[in-house]
Amino acid sequence: MDTVTYPHEEVADFIQKNFIAVKIPRHELLEQIYRVPWTPTILILDPDGRERFREVGYLPPEDFLAHMNLALGRADFDDKDFSSAASFFQTVVDQHKTSETVPEALYFLGLSRSKMTGGTNDDRRAIWKQLMEECPKSDWAKKVSVYFA
Repeated sequence: MDTVTYPHEEVADFIQKNFIAVKIPRHELLEQIYRVPWTPTILILDPDGRERFREVGYLPPEDFLAHMNLALGRADFDDKDFSSAASFFQTVVDQHKTSETVPEALYFLGLSRSKMTGGTNDDRRAIWKQLMEECPKSDWAKKVSVYFA
């Protein structure tokens, strides 16, 4: 089992392709500003320094990649770049099938596809049906269950 995620080749390539990685040594003021309770703490910040995503604690490489794809999807979704967001969410669903991030990715994939098609509900409904079938006990399935009552 890998005990360090970042040197893993696929993780290193993903980080290099998608982020400007900065390792900050422990510093009390920065820990207070960014509310860092534990290391490792991964923060994804936008160019203005606003936090877009946070992950606290170790994750093995496969799970780390799933969480980072989800993070990029959520950031793009918040920026209303629904096509790019959908691509990241689809990656989670297709490449990280055993990750606990899949239900959330399916939820936002449905929303992203709906936004891409101007609010039509067919894509969203089909994806949310998949969410309910594949992850019925997840909180994300509970959130969409009202649409199938």
